[in-house]
Amino acid sequence: MADQPLHTPVSTNSKTAYMLTDISCLEELPEEARRHIMKQIIAIQNPKLLVCDFLDKFPREIRDFIYEHLLIKPVLAEHASIRKDGEYGAKAVYELAPNILRVCWQIYEEASPVLYKRNTFLMAFGFCRNIYGGYCIEMVSPLTRYQSFEN
Repeated sequence: MADQPLHTPVSTNSKTAYMLTDISCLEELPEEARRHIMKQIIAIQNPKLLVCDFLDKFPREIRDFIYEHLLIKPVLAEHASIRKDGEYGAKAVYELAPNILRVCWQIYEEASPVLYKRNTFLMAFGFCRNIYGGYCIEMVSPLTRYQSFEN
């Protein structure tokens, strides 16, 4: 048994994947990790499970409408989004969902122009005094709102 490899190469769509032939090595892993790996193995062995219903069932016009709803927020261009008395927007909820761009390359290609071309991102620059007595330039925007600019 020691001579038998844990995985064997499998060719799918001109790419080489490896199919696990001995899953006994997974028994030592925590159950959550084991379940996650098994789902990945099943998905590789059954390519139909890799189909994205969102891309297949919705026409481009509907997907664009969804991207606009998730990725466009006019408040990002308002001065109120970065005011000091509002903690530079650190507690503001902009309800953007840029994580949709990480789903797959096709969604990234379709949705990233909506995020970056259809929003106006306000940025303000000013001087601050750092803890060493020198000065620095601080940039404040809704994109950097979680950074602390305090000394």
